[in-house]
Amino acid sequence: MNRKLRKPLTAVAGVALVGITAAWMTSRASARTEPATPQQVQERTAQIVTATRPVRSDWSRGLTAKGSIGAWQEMSVGSELGGLRVAEVRVDVGDHVRRGQVLARFASDALSAELQRRQAAQDEAHATLIEAHSAAEGARQLANSGVLSGQQSMQYITAERTAQARAKAAEAAVRVEQVSVQQTDVVAPDDGIVLSRGVTVGAVPGVGQELFKLQRQGRLEWRAEVGADDLAHVAPGQVVELVATNGVAVHATVRLVAPAVDTATRTALVYADIPATPGLRPGIFATGRFILGEQPAITVPQDAVVARDGFTYVFVIGSDGHVTQTAVTTGRRQGDRIELVSGVGPEALVAQQGAGFLGDRDAVHVATAMSSARQSTPAASTAAR
Repeated sequence: MNRKLRKPLTAVAGVALVGITAAWMTSRASARTEPATPQQVQERTAQIVTATRPVRSDWSRGLTAKGSIGAWQEMSVGSELGGLRVAEVRVDVGDHVRRGQVLARFASDALSAELQRRQAAQDEAHATLIEAHSAAEGARQLANSGVLSGQQSMQYITAERTAQARAKAAEAAVRVEQVSVQQTDVVAPDDGIVLSRGVTVGAVPGVGQELFKLQRQGRLEWRAEVGADDLAHVAPGQVVELVATNGVAVHATVRLVAPAVDTATRTALVYADIPATPGLRPGIFATGRFILGEQPAITVPQDAVVARDGFTYVFVIGSDGHVTQTAVTTGRRQGDRIELVSGVGPEALVAQQGAGFLGDRDAVHVATAMSSARQSTPAASTAAR
């Protein structure tokens, strides 16, 4: 090709290149300035949440109360003797004792000596009675013979009766001393556990002073304060789920409901028997739940309920991908689920994870896989979370 023809072709190619470049840049600018559709905007701003539907199930209905654990009965063990020295103490606090077991023993030397003296006096009174009885029998035989006057006969008979009375008094004195000697052994009146010990070896306690305090038969009871309006729901034989402050859980049985209500607190005491359970002791505080039967409930996971400004809400997901903040009334709680008393029904689809970050009419995108797993069963919901 000659040079004259090459120059016009080069100029044409350059103009074409410039035109193509300008057209490409114009299309790019047009693409950048084209407005996004509402669906594109929603997809860009939507928050990702999981969803669940309320589940209808039967939940146990209960009444919650608080109270302390105490001994079913406390036995105060003392002595009717006074002025005697404690010679031996055989038990300590926390020991389990049996009925009739010796807890402590007083020194009995003085009482033993006094018993011997009373027994000697009894023997003397019996000897005198024998003599008086013999004389009185002789007087009765001679009463009609005229040998003895009536006055003399009466004296013998009176002496016999006096000897009989003195013999009985001597026998009673011996029995009193025998009882005193027996009481030098302080014994347990029933099976139980020693709660306190107020005596030491060498002490000289007074009459009636408490030496030991026992928890009778080792039994415990829960004493709950129940409001007057709730007493109609409590009756003997009901089961109570107890949880002590130290974490020990046990089932108790209502034994007695107090017949009167405290006029100051408007509460009454309810007594529930507690089976022997390690870790429970008198004085521990416990919260109890009276089981009143079962009642239908509509429940959702607790993280689907949001508390704001003193109210509770759930966020219902609409067909347009937006949520509606809906006020609900909550009720019982069991595990990680909460009862919805009012506000939404089982047909509603509510946001779960991520609900705490939502506002009314926010756009959401439901994580399909997690949502379907959660909607299957409450157990699946818990496992997914």
